[in-house]
Amino acid sequence: MCASPLRWSYGSRYLTSAQLFMIREHYNEAIPPPPLVSLFTSELLSLRQADALRAHQLDAGFIYTRPPETADLAFHRVLPGRVVTAVARANLLAKLRQIPLATFAQQPLIIWRRALSPALYDQIMRQCRASGHEPHVTQHTSQMQTTISLAAAGVGLGIVPSSFAATRIPGVVYRHIAGLGVRMDMELMRRASDESPARHALIRCRRHGARRESGCVDGEAG
Repeated sequence: MCASPLRWSYGSRYLTSAQLFMIREHYNEAIPPPPLVSLFTSELLSLRQADALRAHQLDAGFIYTRPPETADLAFHRVLPGRVVTAVARANLLAKLRQIPLATFAQQPLIIWRRALSPALYDQIMRQCRASGHEPHVTQHTSQMQTTISLAAAGVGLGIVPSSFAATRIPGVVYRHIAGLGVRMDMELMRRASDESPARHALIRCRRHGARRESGCVDGEAG
């Protein structure tokens, strides 16, 4: 007898191999006997993940931005993080340890579409405006890897979670944003009413992963 297949989705192709290994191994440990579970994975935006959870097509999703409607969903932090900026290595700003918030009024800014996570999007915009600077948003994206690719190409400064710094992408570095204090955690999203064994295994995975892995922004230390 083997464990039930776990159906889960993630919002970015840059989910790291360490995270994937952790999820598989600790899900298997949590639901004996032997660790023969298959992980049925798919890549979906957070909005699509929420719909799939409600339709019982998924057991869990891993997200960086919460969908607008969350009353029937539960969230658990997997990796702590905050908003940082992705900067092309060739950009002179890459030499700085921190990027001043005022830079977002001067340089093209790349950020996800507001509809994907209105609350987080608005929080960033409010903090920028409260400092007296109107963000110069020139590009909206649906995927974080698109944001990073555009930043690497020199199209603008990308807004991404700090945990993405754990994955080194050629041509781009990550910098903290001076004056912007916005959290952007990687979270596990599930149905609030789910009390299945998979649910308990996922919580165990989340607790283990939070202790083991986090991103490191370039220039953060040393």
